[in-house]
Amino acid sequence: MRTPLPYPVALERLYHAAQGAREAVEAEDVHITDCLGRVAAKDHRSPFSTPRFDSSAMDGYAVVSDATKCATLENPLAFVIKKTIQAGDHEPCLLTLDRTDDMPPCVRVMTGAPFPVLDDMEDGKSFDACVKWEDTAQQPGARNDIILITKPVPAGMNKRHSGQDIKQGDVVLRAGTVIRSTHVMCLASVGITTVRVVRRPRCGIWSTGKELLTTQSPIPDVNGPYLSLATRELGADTGFLGILLDERSVLRQEIEITLLRGPWDVLLTSGGVSGGKYDFVREVLETLGATIIFHGLDIRPGHPVLFATFQRQTGQGLTAFFGLPGNPGAAAACFRFLVVPYIRRFMGRDIETPLSVCLEPGTTRLPNGRHSQKHAKCSSSTLDRFHHGILSRSAVGTMTVKPTSDQSPAKLNAFSFVNCWIHFKPEQDSEEGTLVDCYPTTSCNIIREA
Repeated sequence: MRTPLPYPVALERLYHAAQGAREAVEAEDVHITDCLGRVAAKDHRSPFSTPRFDSSAMDGYAVVSDATKCATLENPLAFVIKKTIQAGDHEPCLLTLDRTDDMPPCVRVMTGAPFPVLDDMEDGKSFDACVKWEDTAQQPGARNDIILITKPVPAGMNKRHSGQDIKQGDVVLRAGTVIRSTHVMCLASVGITTVRVVRRPRCGIWSTGKELLTTQSPIPDVNGPYLSLATRELGADTGFLGILLDERSVLRQEIEITLLRGPWDVLLTSGGVSGGKYDFVREVLETLGATIIFHGLDIRPGHPVLFATFQRQTGQGLTAFFGLPGNPGAAAACFRFLVVPYIRRFMGRDIETPLSVCLEPGTTRLPNGRHSQKHAKCSSSTLDRFHHGILSRSAVGTMTVKPTSDQSPAKLNAFSFVNCWIHFKPEQDSEEGTLVDCYPTTSCNIIREA
């Protein structure tokens, strides 16, 4: 009889295998508009500092702030417009003062336009502020190139200084980051249009079981569609390979052909690993030369789960094989806590950090593994248990979590409304107030308002 492995030991073996497989994975370059959801393969650094020049934060007039200090609403000061600079004028304007002019100069600037520069700064004075267009006026009957300023403008007002945002050499996208639209803002602002990303892992999915083969069958295939979309949601390039009969020869032929035809990174089956009369997955894998990393874990649900690796015939890289349980709830739990960590590590992402949350008042675990909302203390378990639940946030910001009332791996109704998985560790109490580790069911979860 197989001795089940503890879950932490299984995780370490998964990470080790994923790291070995990742070393043979090539990166690729994609255009910035195609990088959403991909994983950065390297640190991307800014080639220059931003802003690249002093610029205006408003539509208005660049002025020497010292020249405005006596301006009042009753005695406005007149300034003569010497030039207009638009945002597209990327080179700063060098302005020479006309000493015969009896009015101080100003320059009309648009938002984002380079700030003008005086080529003969008098007493260290320079254009150091921008007065907003709406804070100026024109004198009736005066020339169009003259404006009136009615109050002092502080130095630095509405002026963006060069290099105060992103510095040259700053990392604007770190290796291992899943790229979101906000990352693209920084990349584009420093002129990066090509992004180096990790190749998407290639995942192949089978369902197993004679009962799934016909349209007349009362048992629909749940795991095939679920695993196909869950791997895509994780960022994989996924293909559904069909439904396999519970026969040695069929299993062997299909797996062998699949290994020969394509360099799959991950293969998944559901069913056929429990050790029953028609459970041939492990036997077939061993005849094909697979290395069985583990088969059976101290977890619930999903204790018969299997993980193996194949050395590719080209000699480059590994193909990981997960034999998940057939019960959809158990398959989903094993996917979340075994397949997801493997693929994340394969893609160079950090180990996932759970959210530590208190169990909702009234929560207790019953001896059969279900949960109820009764105020009673219960015994702890020697297994790692993965239960779906609801993570909520109250009006004052307090977060709590409660497991759903029925944790049967064969029942699926709860998956229509849960938003997290709860990891109960061995010997961990599960009475109200206990801190537990929570993980989102998917990357798209929204925390409910209590």
